[in-house]
Amino acid sequence: MHSINIRRDQRVAGGIVNIPLTGLGQTVTGVTLRGIAVELDASAHRELENFLARWPRARESITTERVVAKSTPSRLYEISVDEWVLFDEHSFSDQPRQEIPGNVDVQYPPFYPERPQH
Repeated sequence: MHSINIRRDQRVAGGIVNIPLTGLGQTVTGVTLRGIAVELDASAHRELENFLARWPRARESITTERVVAKSTPSRLYEISVDEWVLFDEHSFSDQPRQEIPGNVDVQYPPFYPERPQH
C-alpha cells in the first residue's frame, strides 16, 4: 500500500536515530529528512545493481527483469531532499536542532561507485 501512496503523493519524510533506543530521556543524535520520492524504473539498472550489491538477499524480490514486468513486491526510490534536520544533543546541547537545506551536495555511501545521474 505504501508504494501506491507514494505514487499518489510523492512527499515523503523519514528519520534515523544514531543510538539504540532504550527509554525516555536518552541523549539523542539523529536526523530527519523531508523531500520528494520518485520510484525508479528499469532504466535505473546501475542504481538497482548497487543496491543489490549492498543487500544481496533483496535479489529474491527485485531485479531489473521483474521491474520491467511489474512483478516485484519491492520498489526502489530516489529521494530529493528539501530539508535535513540534525538533532544532536551531544555536539549542540544548547541548540540540538540544526536545520540544513536539502540542496547541499550529498556524500553517497561507499557502495555507490559513482554518483547517481537521476
